Amino acid sequence: MCVLYKVDNQLKTQYSASQEIFWAELRTLTNEVDLKVDSITPFIFDISTLSPHFVVKFMDVDDSNNIKKFISKNGWELSGNYYQKEIDGQLYYLSIKEDTPDEVVLEFSEKGL
Repeated sequence: MCVLYKVDNQLKTQYSASQEIFWAELRTLTNEVDLKVDSITPFIFDISTLSPHFVVKFMDVDDSNNIKKFISKNGWELSGNYYQKEIDGQLYYLSIKEDTPDEVVLEFSEKGL
């Protein structure tokens, strides 16, 4: 029981720090680019990577290139199919998926996508 309690506390601490960073990145993006948020799923815990994921879905997106330009301008570097950025010594990952021509999903993670 004690071991599970320690693991639970570690995950809460790690997730809380990541969540703050993901929220900050999302706020910066939505302040600069006119986007309509459809849904936010701030807690998806991927068992395979043991990392939290933060997913945001935007609707009525005119041009996903505006999102990509802003992300690149804000320090996210394209690496294959995803972007990465180092924040406070930790590497974070971001993927951009176009569900339909006017719906875009952003997925933030700290252990890869």
